[in-house]
Amino acid sequence: MKIYLSACYRRQLEMQRVARELQTFGHEITSRWILEEPFPIEEHRQPVQARARRAQRNLLDLAQSDCLIAFTEQPPSGPGRGGRHVELGIALANGLRTIVVGWHENLFHTLVEFYPSWEEAKPRFSPPPSNLSLFAAARPGKESLTVKSETS
Repeated sequence: MKIYLSACYRRQLEMQRVARELQTFGHEITSRWILEEPFPIEEHRQPVQARARRAQRNLLDLAQSDCLIAFTEQPPSGPGRGGRHVELGIALANGLRTIVVGWHENLFHTLVEFYPSWEEAKPRFSPPPSNLSLFAAARPGKESLTVKSETS
């Protein structure tokens, strides 16, 4: 599955760890923002063109995804720029599988799959065990089969 990770920029290192875990499960991470160099000064002081390039790249990354995982903050979340909320709105509008991990920061977070922590969400993305057989536990051995004949 192609997954876009959405979170506050200050959680970039945490998202890199989450991305590595998801990649070990066979998923592709489309979020390039988690690997980019931070702006040398506050974002709002950056030239508009630099901010627009990042926004366009994030939109492209999201458009190439099957799923968005939004890592939310405990309200009140403090000063933030809100790009992650825009990403979640775009994912909802485009019908992407959308998962919130953390807190219900706003009413739209109640419309999607929700987990209080990454540890609780992670099993939804891990592959099934390789030795999993749907019938192994329920299949009786030959000695326990009883065959009825038509004469009995």
